Amino acid sequence: MNDVYFACRTCKIYQDAGYRWCYWTLEHPAIVERGTSVAVTAVLNASEYWRGAQDELWLRELLPEVRTFLEQHYTHDLTYGDGEDIGIVPVTDDEYGFLDWMNQDENETIDLVPRYFVEKLGYDSWQQVTANIVQLEDKPWWWFVPELRYKAREKFVSLLTD
Repeated sequence: MNDVYFACRTCKIYQDAGYRWCYWTLEHPAIVERGTSVAVTAVLNASEYWRGAQDELWLRELLPEVRTFLEQHYTHDLTYGDGEDIGIVPVTDDEYGFLDWMNQDENETIDLVPRYFVEKLGYDSWQQVTANIVQLEDKPWWWFVPELRYKAREKFVSLLTD
């Protein structure tokens, strides 16, 4: 089973939805469906899903973040699914579209993308990005593909000039 997310197509931000907990309490009873729009009210009213915060430490930490995400993006175009369903993994003709997305969790280092460096860290040069990534033990997966690194740099520069 893959990780699952709630994703705001309006803001191009996604939030961890809770892996198997989400599957069993939201997807399995058909409150959400992969690759489709989310009925936020239905999710917010899914009491079993929110009860998970009482059972597991990781859910006690995660579910308030999920609720905040859903409430902040309530009127936006929200979807649910794994990375391929929401567009953070290149599977279509738009193989660089994943560079437009950012994980809501600012402590996430595995999915570092240009937006993170501009919006969260305030970087204004690619040299800062390079210095940051070079010192990481776990570098973002796109860093090892020259074409993707080039596209990430292009995206970074475009974010600075927009």
